[in-house]
Amino acid sequence: MLQRITSLQTKLDGTDDEDEQRALEEDVTGLILWISWCGILLEVKQRLALVLNYVRNGGNSMTPEVRDHFRQGLDEIGEIIKKTPCVHVDDDLAHLQRTMLDARAGISKRQLWLAARDEEQNKWSSIHTSRDDHPATPTHLIKHHIHCPANPGY
Repeated sequence: MLQRITSLQTKLDGTDDEDEQRALEEDVTGLILWISWCGILLEVKQRLALVLNYVRNGGNSMTPEVRDHFRQGLDEIGEIIKKTPCVHVDDDLAHLQRTMLDARAGISKRQLWLAARDEEQNKWSSIHTSRDDHPATPTHLIKHHIHCPANPGY
């Protein structure tokens, strides 16, 4: 994963196109956020397992006073968590969450941008510039020359 971030950063440093830069920045940011989230989640799970193991196994050897003190500490931690206000998800936070979840799903903004750019280029390159092949020219005007008295050469 770190190699992928380094590779994307190298591409970012080497491009001058602002749209491609933005797409690469989102890819790099999403991957960094995802790695950070995974690390935090792993740490919380490991600590929780240690605490539960301690409570299950070590709780029996505690004196009643220590056990009460320990339970009181756990109750206080629970109350702190309950009182923690929910974070209002504004546009900035929602954008970061989406960027992180896109990285988790393997969605690359740069790849989407490149595909859209290629599609746009293909669309424009398929339009013929020849007057006879112009799609907006009515076919009856292409097949027959109209005699115009005001412009006899037409």
